[in-house]
Amino acid sequence: MDIADDLPMHAWLKLSDAEQWDILLSYLTPEQRDRQLYGHCKQGHALTPQNSYPRPNGTRMCKLCHKERDRIRNANRDTD
Repeated sequence: MDIADDLPMHAWLKLSDAEQWDILLSYLTPEQRDRQLYGHCKQGHALTPQNSYPRPNGTRMCKLCHKERDRIRNANRDTD
């Protein structure tokens, strides 16, 4: 399916940026949409609302990275 098949160019140009963005996102798979909307942490995990914690400073913290840091910290604590 192609956007050009669904909407003529003159109609596309009359849409707001937000409307155009919504249409473009509708053509993506959920994984592609998450990458476009949310980005990734430094380890490459998608920062979706389900996979991140909001921080007080407005940034997001990856739940998977947080769990991995806790696992390593707890393992190191057990060896001490």
